[in-house]
Amino acid sequence: MYKALLVLLVTAAMHVQSFEVRISDEDKYHVHELISKLGKKNMAYLLYHSKHMYGLGDKIDHIPPLQFLGFILQDPYLKECMHDIRSDSVKWWNFMRGFTRRMNEEKKRMGYYQDQLVPFANKFNKDSQLAWRHLDTGNYEEFIAHFLN
Repeated sequence: MYKALLVLLVTAAMHVQSFEVRISDEDKYHVHELISKLGKKNMAYLLYHSKHMYGLGDKIDHIPPLQFLGFILQDPYLKECMHDIRSDSVKWWNFMRGFTRRMNEEKKRMGYYQDQLVPFANKFNKDSQLAWRHLDTGNYEEFIAHFLN
């Protein structure tokens, strides 16, 4: 009986997919430009270039949120930019407004990311149960913070 259970557990573990970022080179370029400018430019620059910045957001709006976040997390510079964004309440509020909207849209469309969350958390060596709690409660700020820390 124990052997059968062990075989079942090993088989289930083998079927856990890995998470891969699958976005186009053009989308990567736009995400990189948006996040790096949000993180490193001052508010005067961002206000002066707000039309361009919102245009970048529109260009990447179709990217699934976990793909978007995964691309940022695997790039040390973009991850540093996210820390900069998070430390500025105005930048963070604007970022979270768009991210929350996209997370809620994807949740309605696909459910709760059940097939993606464990591989996503594993890729970045984070606790998937804690990430799940943040997703389940709609606490996307803590979800992102979990992966940035």
